[in-house]
Amino acid sequence: MPASNGILGQLFNTPLSPEQEMDFQVWKNRYAPRDSGADYDLRGAYLAGLKPDPKTGHWPDMFKKPNHPTFSDQSIYAAQAPWLAGRWQGDTYVPSPWRL
Repeated sequence: MPASNGILGQLFNTPLSPEQEMDFQVWKNRYAPRDSGADYDLRGAYLAGLKPDPKTGHWPDMFKKPNHPTFSDQSIYAAQAPWLAGRWQGDTYVPSPWRL
């Protein structure tokens, strides 16, 4: 089963209307063509008007899913899985004790 079909890949996706989904696919092909969305809610990022950093390609933490390696308290999903959320100290990621 592909990672995007796993339970976390399904539970933490922003729903889109059929029209939004068509626009999202165009957006995704431009900004995240090789990203499955298994550990990042790309649809949520699309609706929020987010884009990856042009220099690093990094996405904001806002839509990281709990299975993302650097899932943090900055994600909108942190309230649903607070025991898995790490935190950032400057540029250093401090994982949750549950991840160690």
